[in-house]
Amino acid sequence: MKIRYMLSLAALLLAISFLPAENEDLLWRDHAYASMQKAYSGISTWQAGVTQTNYFASAKTTLKSQGNCYFKKDNFAIHYTKPSVQAIIVSGGRVTVYDQASKTVLTSALSSSIQSLNPVEIIRSYWQKSDWRLLDSRKNVTHIMLYPKGDKQIKEISFLLDEVSWLITSLTYKDVQGNTVTLSFDNMKINKPIPAAVWKLNLPKDVRHLER
Repeated sequence: MKIRYMLSLAALLLAISFLPAENEDLLWRDHAYASMQKAYSGISTWQAGVTQTNYFASAKTTLKSQGNCYFKKDNFAIHYTKPSVQAIIVSGGRVTVYDQASKTVLTSALSSSIQSLNPVEIIRSYWQKSDWRLLDSRKNVTHIMLYPKGDKQIKEISFLLDEVSWLITSLTYKDVQGNTVTLSFDNMKINKPIPAAVWKLNLPKDVRHLER
């Protein structure tokens, strides 16, 4: 009986060792998503330096902006300092966009284009409805590509996932016209107080207010 049990166990282990690589990838994908969800669920505030790179396919031009971004429950903000001062503040289902150069403030309902600047939300939205591919993994950082199914706007999404913190360190999405937006994060601070001034704009008196 013991010999039969040992033979059965050996056969099971041998079968597991020959599981297709695709199944192993699926197991890792589910583990990675669960770990990422757990990591972000334990975050009340998140802030980091951000470099945003936009590529405009039709003009074949690239624009790079730098600043800081902030997250807390139902609130999201990016304050750009280079190459010009701009700000995007999302709160209460509304978005406020300020551009210093044009002295304009635009307030509107939250759109999908603004939501797509939030790396956590875009991955949550597309993870389960996309084909995916593991591109590379080195030094505890994994590069993942998502191919959304039947999406009329987004062609592909790639991101870097830190396997120690399970936080996203970079996100790129490409639309069907070939335009891309890349957000790269550094100096991340987790569950640290965010200054109240982040959620308010100190506007000049001659700024134009637009409502959409």
